Amino acid sequence: MKKVVIGLLLSTMFLGACTSNAKTTTENSSTIKSSENSTSESTTESIALYVSRPAYYLENNNFHLAGKADPQKTVTITTSGELVKEITPSEDGSFSITVPLPETETQDFELTDGTTNEKVSIKSKAELQKAADEVEAKRKEQEKQKAEAEKKAAEEAAAKEQAEKEAAEKKKKEAEEAAKKAAEEEKASYDTGVTFENLARNPDTYLAEKVKFSGRIIQVIKGDDQSQFRFAIDDNYDQVILIEISEDQLSNNRLLEDDYITIRGVSFGEYTYTSALGGEITVPAVVVDSFEMNN
Repeated sequence: MKKVVIGLLLSTMFLGACTSNAKTTTENSSTIKSSENSTSESTTESIALYVSRPAYYLENNNFHLAGKADPQKTVTITTSGELVKEITPSEDGSFSITVPLPETETQDFELTDGTTNEKVSIKSKAELQKAADEVEAKRKEQEKQKAEAEKKAAEEAAAKEQAEKEAAEKKKKEAEEAAKKAAEEEKASYDTGVTFENLARNPDTYLAEKVKFSGRIIQVIKGDDQSQFRFAIDDNYDQVILIEISEDQLSNNRLLEDDYITIRGVSFGEYTYTSALGGEITVPAVVVDSFEMNN
């Protein structure tokens, strides 16, 4: 009896499992079909007609239209009631067309896929050419203005440079003239009229006075920083003075005995030296500021 009951229980459980599996299989099948239907509906969703702005190619005398539409439909393009072209969009819905430009006036092109209508106004070749000419004229005017501005700037820079050059030359010339005048005045300042007799008779009175003499070198006494020379004024051996010249002045103009020169300098009082015969000789002394050779 127990074996019979157990057998019935097992049979009941098996049937229940089979019923449950069959139900699950049926539900899964329904879900798959629902998903397929949804995908199919998504794939076949229509694309609304859309037209992008026209692209103009004046050099080729044409324009280009592009857009999108339902691949299952035909896009019809007309102008002024006349058919231009019928286009079947590609699988992704895109389409395009290239058409010659209107010659003189703006022209409207109508596009329809049977459901939606679009209108595009196309500029004429004359309008586009006018706009292009205006752009080119503006570009040329800008280039002209730029060139004129650059030319003006270059001329102003050149004028400024020339003015600065002339000002510098004028300043240099004025400086040279001033220096020349100062040198001439400095030279003239030694023309005091002081004579050998003035220096010999009143050395203290004429001490540090400017003097100018011409004469001959009759003896050279070489030194390190300066050299001394016995100098006969106007070639007169009765008017001999002692002059002292710095080596800086002599570096490029060595003086020798018997040279005839003109000196400008300052009276330095008297100078006493011992002669070859043993006697003392006192003569006027002059420190030379400048000298020049005389032929």
